[in-house]
Amino acid sequence: MTYKNRDAALKKLTEDVDVRLFASKKMDKFRGDKEFVLEIVKVQGKYLADASYQLQADKEVVLEAVKQNPHSIWFASSEIQEICKDKDPAKALESHIAHEKLQSTLAQKSSAKRPTQSMKI
Repeated sequence: MTYKNRDAALKKLTEDVDVRLFASKKMDKFRGDKEFVLEIVKVQGKYLADASYQLQADKEVVLEAVKQNPHSIWFASSEIQEICKDKDPAKALESHIAHEKLQSTLAQKSSAKRPTQSMKI
C-alpha cells in the first residue's frame, strides 16, 4: 500500500509513531515535503532520519526535530551538526536562526538607507 493521500499518511505517522513506516517506500513522495516533515518531526524527531537531504539541512525542520528529541541532531546535515557542536541543539539552532534573521533585517535596512548616487560624466 502506497500512501497517495497526504492527510492519511500524516495521520498514520502521527498516531502510530512508527519510524520504520516513514522509512518505507510507501512514504517516498513525502520525504521532501517540508510542511509534512515539520508536522511529523514534532511528534517524533527521529523521522528526520528519512527526510530528504534538503530538509535534513533545513534549520527550521531540524529545530522542530531536536525540540522533540535532542538525539535527532545526528540525522541533520554536517553543517547543522557543527552549529550545535557541544551545545544544546535546540538552543543553539534557535540562537543561530535569530542571529540570521537579525543580520538579514539589518542588511535590508542598511541597503534601504543608502542614497543613490548619480554619476557625473
